[in-house]
Amino acid sequence: MRKLPVLAALGLTLALTACGGGAEVPSSPPTEPATAATPAPVPEPVVLEMGPLTEANAGARRAYAAALERVVRELVLPDGSDYSGGEYPNMEENQFAVCDVDGDGEEELILLYTTTMTAGHRGYVCSWEEETGELDIQLMDYPLFTFYESGAVQGGWSHNQGKGGSFWPYDLYRYDASLDAYVDVGSVDAWDASLISEGYPADADVSGSGFVYYIETDSSIDWEEPLDASIYEAWRYVYVRDGRELQPEYLALTEENIQRLLEE
Repeated sequence: MRKLPVLAALGLTLALTACGGGAEVPSSPPTEPATAATPAPVPEPVVLEMGPLTEANAGARRAYAAALERVVRELVLPDGSDYSGGEYPNMEENQFAVCDVDGDGEEELILLYTTTMTAGHRGYVCSWEEETGELDIQLMDYPLFTFYESGAVQGGWSHNQGKGGSFWPYDLYRYDASLDAYVDVGSVDAWDASLISEGYPADADVSGSGFVYYIETDSSIDWEEPLDASIYEAWRYVYVRDGRELQPEYLALTEENIQRLLEE
């Protein structure tokens, strides 16, 4: 598949996101986007606590509790993955949260499953389909999620073995209200000049931040198109905007905490 140049992709993304699903996005990024050297202030995060059991959410709560019980008792994850042959019994080290993380007015189930080998770690965001009574997986990725008030989700990679140093590579998703799902918009990695100076593409580092960035919208990072921090921040702003995070109230995956979903 031919890679879409990032500058062209940025213009296309601005247009598509403004008229597509999810929250409304300004037609242009800030006039002076932050660079890695001078980050803009980030607003305080919004804590998402689990609300009370109500008649409106009772069906979803029962479905979420049943799905979590299956994980605890059978080691079967929401997508059907069977981990029953594993040797990692400390189930309480896994975490879950129930809250409206996508802003659609309904609660979602977030599950972070990490009690297995790293390659098997899974993170889920699930909704409940009232018509079928089944769970719908909105997002599945490595369980290193950062949720944003804008509707974006950043999914950190399982490993950081590139050239980014303190920069952790990630996939970025936007919430599409029409699909009630998260849509992959790109993967990001960086090159930290202080970590590996040999071959560093200094000509691309116009801002002098000491970092250049790589954004892939259709394949893995190929290190062929280094971007200045200003271009990276402009692309990211379309989805993350002011960077305000949502912090779900995570609970340990225990029978007692699952039961809390069904209590008044």
